[in-house]
Amino acid sequence: MTSVQVDLNSETEGWRIGNELIECRVRVVAGELVRQVTDLTRDRVVIPASNTPHLEVDLDRVLWGQPSVTAEEQPDGSTVMQCETETDDGIRLTRSFQVWPGFPFVRTWGVVENRRGEPFTVTAAEILNLTMPPRQNLFHVNQFSWVYRRDFFNQYDVPLTEGRAATEIRMGSFPSSYSGPSSCAWFAL
Repeated sequence: MTSVQVDLNSETEGWRIGNELIECRVRVVAGELVRQVTDLTRDRVVIPASNTPHLEVDLDRVLWGQPSVTAEEQPDGSTVMQCETETDDGIRLTRSFQVWPGFPFVRTWGVVENRRGEPFTVTAAEILNLTMPPRQNLFHVNQFSWVYRRDFFNQYDVPLTEGRAATEIRMGSFPSSYSGPSSCAWFAL
């Protein structure tokens, strides 16, 4: 098993994080942070260039400026690459990409920070944005983290009540008894 490689010096072609199995390339195009994922074992792009999820604040779409890009190795052997930009009016966006040695996937998440002296309203936010090539499967998901339900992909409604506990939905492609990092998608409120 090899380590995670990161290239932070390629501003024209994008910054890269990956291992011997997968590579994620990130760059800014017309104010959008774009990422592309390549399966290195098959030399095939599995997620073509796709905008990261967008955000609107006070009805205005937040655009990416030139980000500062850093990488930090984690205690579990993974590496997190972070792209961070701050708008002129005090909105900081951070998008993180995490890769583990020997695992063929990239974990990603984003953070929005209010650096203004006053509140703002998030008027739109995407959770996931993927551009998929034709005739390709992306996820293999057949279980959830909560008590197994036999209606895996039926609608699951959760009542949201202000001041009550958060809601979290998780999906994974490894059994729930798997103790290492897994390929998963989740949503939390």
